[in-house]
Order: sequence, then structure tokens, then C-alpha cells
Amino acid sequence: MKRVLCPKCENYLYFDETKYSEGQSLVFECEHCGKQFSIRLGKSKVKALRKEENLEEEAEVKKNSDISQ
Repeated sequence: MKRVLCPKCENYLYFDETKYSEGQSLVFECEHCGKQFSIRLGKSKVKALRKEENLEEEAEVKKNSDISQ
């Protein structure tokens, strides 16, 4: 199960992402405030960015440990 945040009232809505394919657009209606909004399923840019940052940090740590030896 995935959750999405309503852009109006910040209520969480839940859905089963296994029923949909990557790139598909989904439309939600918040049960709390009635706001309609859509999302597109795909890979998270935030997760990819964090992974890249972690790899850079690990490389820097290794570089610094090699220098201090």
C-alpha cells in the first residue's frame, strides 16, 4: 500500500500500487475535503537523488580514510 498526501488539507489517502503500472496517472478525491488531484506513478526522483548523495558521501569518506592512513 502507498499513501498520497492531499495538497489541500494534508490528509493521507491510501491505494494499492500493485494494481497500476509505472507511468499511469491516477485521480484521487480526498474523503476529508473533497479536493480532486492526480499523480503519475513512477520512480521517485527524491529516492534517486538521496541514493546518489549517499554514494557520493561514501566515496568521500573512503577517500578521507585512505588519505589518513
